[in-house]
Amino acid sequence: MKEVTMYKCSYCNKLFSSSHECLAHEALMFNLSLEEYEKWLKLQEKAKQASFNVTVVHNEDNIRIVDETYRNMLAFEEKHNLTDSKIANIKQKHFYEASR
Repeated sequence: MKEVTMYKCSYCNKLFSSSHECLAHEALMFNLSLEEYEKWLKLQEKAKQASFNVTVVHNEDNIRIVDETYRNMLAFEEKHNLTDSKIANIKQKHFYEASR
């Protein structure tokens, strides 16, 4: 028996044999290069982690870190025209296509 790992697009559920292909596909959905998409994912993860940290230890340093990480993420999204409505439209469009 052979084990096969597949990767699924987070938005349209298309399957890929490599994580690199899947990430490149997802990046194109947002009109980003692979490097830009990976940077955006890292910024999102940093913001999520900073938000969690400030709920555990609520102090000025953690509040400053949350503010800084969200400013960085929002600046990136603004630079690349990644508005909430654009992101929601992409997710919704591919959700409906995948459910057909």
